[in-house]
Amino acid sequence: MSSFRTLNTAVSGLNVAQANLYVTGHNMANVNTYGYSRQSIIQADEFYNNIGMNHTGSLQVGLGSNVQSLRQIRDKYLDKSYRTSAATLGFYNVKYNVGVSIENILGEMEGEYKFQSVLQDLKNSLQELSIDPSSIATRLDFLETCKVFLAKADDTYKNLVEEQNRANDAVIEMTKRCNELLDEIAETSKLIAANEIAGDNANDYRDTRNLALDELAGYLGITYEFNSNGQVDIFCEGAAIMSNGAPTYLGLRYCTRDTNLVEVILTSEERILNYDEEAKLLFEYHTDISSKANNDGGSLKGLIVARGLSHNNWSDTPEIMEERCRRELEDWGINFGVAAFPPTQADLAALPADDRREAEIVMLQYQRDIFNYNNCTVPEAQRRLDDLVHDVVVMINDTFAPRTEPDYDGDPPEFDKTTLPPPYGAVYPYDLLGGNDKYVPVFVRKSSLHPSGADGIDIKDENIYGTDAEDYYSLFTIGNLTLNPLFNSSEGYNYLTLSANGDESDNRLVMDVIHKWQGLTDPVTGEKAPSVDQIYDKIVTDIGIDNNECRKVSESEQEIINQWDNDRQQIMGVAMDEELTNMMKFHHAYNAAARLFNYIDSMLDKIINGTGRVGL
Repeated sequence: MSSFRTLNTAVSGLNVAQANLYVTGHNMANVNTYGYSRQSIIQADEFYNNIGMNHTGSLQVGLGSNVQSLRQIRDKYLDKSYRTSAATLGFYNVKYNVGVSIENILGEMEGEYKFQSVLQDLKNSLQELSIDPSSIATRLDFLETCKVFLAKADDTYKNLVEEQNRANDAVIEMTKRCNELLDEIAETSKLIAANEIAGDNANDYRDTRNLALDELAGYLGITYEFNSNGQVDIFCEGAAIMSNGAPTYLGLRYCTRDTNLVEVILTSEERILNYDEEAKLLFEYHTDISSKANNDGGSLKGLIVARGLSHNNWSDTPEIMEERCRRELEDWGINFGVAAFPPTQADLAALPADDRREAEIVMLQYQRDIFNYNNCTVPEAQRRLDDLVHDVVVMINDTFAPRTEPDYDGDPPEFDKTTLPPPYGAVYPYDLLGGNDKYVPVFVRKSSLHPSGADGIDIKDENIYGTDAEDYYSLFTIGNLTLNPLFNSSEGYNYLTLSANGDESDNRLVMDVIHKWQGLTDPVTGEKAPSVDQIYDKIVTDIGIDNNECRKVSESEQEIINQWDNDRQQIMGVAMDEELTNMMKFHHAYNAAARLFNYIDSMLDKIINGTGRVGL
C-alpha cells in the first residue's frame, strides 16, 4: 500500500512541476506585454501519515504537494501611490499646457507683433502727439495706432476664448473616455467573477482592469477598494462612480446660460443638460484648489480649472458678483440682509420649495463665479487683459472728453449738422459726442451704434459712461469697443479734441494722458499708481509664475511617478534571467518526480511479475 502512496507522491510532484513550468512559460511569453504582472504558483504540502512515535514526537510520512493558488505579484501600496501621483501629474500637466498657450497668445514667448509692442506703439504715438498736437500726420498716426490697439486686444481676447473652446472639447472627449474605462472595469470585473467561479484563472483579466484603473486615476484622481466578492468600488471626491461593479456614468451640463462651456455631473443622460437642470456635480466649487485641500487631482479637473467656467471681463469681480447674487435673490423675494451673505444651507432650507430651488441655482452660480475668479487660468487672463484695455480706453476718453452728465430731459442735444460729416443726420448719438459738443471721445461702444437707415444712428437713452455689469452692451470691454466713427471721414482727425481752450498747439491734455500712463502720484496718500506698462508686465509675470509653479509640480510628480513605476516593475515585471532560472529549476523538479515515478513503476513491475514463479 505504501508503494502506491509513494506513486501518488510522485504524481503530485509531476503536477506541481508541470504547473510551475506552464506559469513560467506564460511569464516569459508576456515579457514585453505592457501592464502584465508576473505570476507564480503557491504550493502546499499534502496531508501527512503518522507511522509511529519516538521521544521527540510523531513520525510522519508526507503524501506529496499540491497547487494551492496562482497569484499575481503586485503591491497594493505601490499601485495606490502610483495612481495618486498620476492624478496630481495629470492635473498640473494640463494646467501647464494651457498656461503655455496663454503665454503664446499674449505673444511673450513668440510672435511677430506682441501685445506689449502695441502698447508701446500707442505710448509712442502719444509722445509724438505731445510734441506737435496740431500736426495732421501725428493725429492720423495716433488714431491709426488706437485702431491697431483695439484690433490686437480683440484678436488676443478671441484667441483666449478659442483656447477655452479647445479645452472644452477636450473635457467632452475625456469624459467620454472615463465612461469607456468605467465600462471596461465593470466588464472585466464580471469576467473575473465568472472565471473564478468556474475554477479558471482570471489574472490576465486583472491586468486589464489594473491598466484601466491606472488610466482612470490619471483622469479623475480616484480612490478605490476591492470588496469581498472581487468587485471594485471607485470614488471621486467622495462621489461613488462605481459601486459593487455597477458604474455611475459621467454626464455634462452647461455651466451658464450664455456659454458652451460644460461641467461634469453624475447622470445617465447622454445629452448635455441645460445649466439649470438638476444633477449632482462631480467636482464641487465651494473650495479653492490646493494640495492641502486634496482637490488637485486628475487631468479632467485640471482642464476644467484651467479652462474656467465662463468667459470673463473687467467687471467680473467678487464685489460685483455678490451684488449680482443679492439682486437675483431679491428678485425671488429673498433678502438675507447684509450680514447674512452668503446664506447658509439652513437659510435655504427654511425657504418654500420653489423659492429654495431658485435660490440654490442662484447660489450655485455665485459659487461658480467666485471659484472661477480665484482658481481658473484662462478667465483670469481674460479679465486682467480686459481690465487693462478698459483702463487705457477710459483714461484716454476721460482726458480728451471729460465726463459730463447729459443736460436734457429725455431728448438728446442737437448740433449744427453743417459741422458734422456725412452720412449722419442732424442729430448725433450722445455716445459719439460724450455729452459735450467741445469734446469728442476717442473710443465708443459698438452697442451705441445702431444704424437706422439713411437718417443716421439711433440715440441710446443711457449715458455713454454709465455701465451695468449685468448688461454686456453697456460695458467698455473688449469686443464692444470701436474707434469713434467721427474720425472715419477724410478730415475726421479734426474732431480729435486735444485742447480745452481750442489752441491747436496746446499739449496739456496729451501730457495729462502720458502722465496717467506712466503712473500718477496720489496727492492725498502720496502713493504712486502703477503705469500701464507695469500693469501689463505684472499680468505676464503672474501668468509666468503660476505656469512655472505648475511646471515644477509636473516635473516633480513625473519623477515621483517614474520611481513608483520602477518600484512596481521591480515586483510585477518579468525578468528573463529569473524566469530562465525558474524554468531550469522546475524542469529538474519535473525530471526528479518522473524518475521517482519510473523507479516505483519498475519496482512494482518486479514485485508483480517477478515474484512467486519458480525458476524465473
